[in-house]
Amino acid sequence: MSYQTVSGFLAGAVVNGGTVAIGYPAGFSRGDFIPGVDHRLVLNQKELKSPSQIGVSLGSTTATITNNTGATWPAGSPYVFQLEQPGPATGIISMDGKTRMSRVTPWPLQFLDLGSPLASNATGLRAAGPAIGTPPIALALTQNFFDVPRNIVVTSTGNDSGATITVTSKDAYGNPVTETFAGGNIGAANGKKAHFTNITVTLSAAAAANVSVGWGNVLGLPAYVPNAVHLIKELQDDAAAAAGTLVIGDQTSPQSGTTGDVRGTYVPNAAPDGTKAYGLLVAIPDPGYLGAVQYPAV
Repeated sequence: MSYQTVSGFLAGAVVNGGTVAIGYPAGFSRGDFIPGVDHRLVLNQKELKSPSQIGVSLGSTTATITNNTGATWPAGSPYVFQLEQPGPATGIISMDGKTRMSRVTPWPLQFLDLGSPLASNATGLRAAGPAIGTPPIALALTQNFFDVPRNIVVTSTGNDSGATITVTSKDAYGNPVTETFAGGNIGAANGKKAHFTNITVTLSAAAAANVSVGWGNVLGLPAYVPNAVHLIKELQDDAAAAAGTLVIGDQTSPQSGTTGDVRGTYVPNAAPDGTKAYGLLVAIPDPGYLGAVQYPAV
């Protein structure tokens, strides 16, 4: 990775949730910074990171920056806007050993090992039973961890669509995660974030009938995947696999309980059974990037 910067002063105040447009550094355009993710704004000597503290949308001639800090940026504030550019700033050297290939960018090929996940289990964390009492109602779980990072499933035998399910956990890197979604109506309500350990599940209202808690086949990725076209090969048991479903990392700024997984998820075409081994061969411009800061930020 390399970085390009542009500096200036804010022409006007930018309230929380407001935006400001900043032109690209001289000699660069939108294409130079796709799919960069680690953009930063140094404002009044304070560094603000994308996408947690600022949102960045790359337009044709300017980048639009959204203020997500919770405070107003005063007019006249000095800034330095730093844009991440995939690959080295000067390009790679050709085989003649002396020519700089400025528009050739190395993207490391990475193998994402997704392990051999257990089969989905609708009652793996809690057998079907009533959930009554004074909200929020904490559901007693038989265990509070998964074999691999994956999504949670809450199944209702009654109509719980008016209740909000809140799941808290820690991800594969120990970061706190909170997810919220509506309960099911005589069926399963599926989360979309990847949870791993320290899992808790609460309901905002008493369940209409019995409720069970388990896990699904949505597997969390160990690194941020910015675009589906970066997926080179899907593997199962060290052989080419039928196409599964890849969801890229959610860069929504700021994150919330309803946003997607910050690194991305994958559902194999052939369902996990505890034996099948899955992996993804992916070209990742920034393999060290772990995605947006999990919600809630700490």
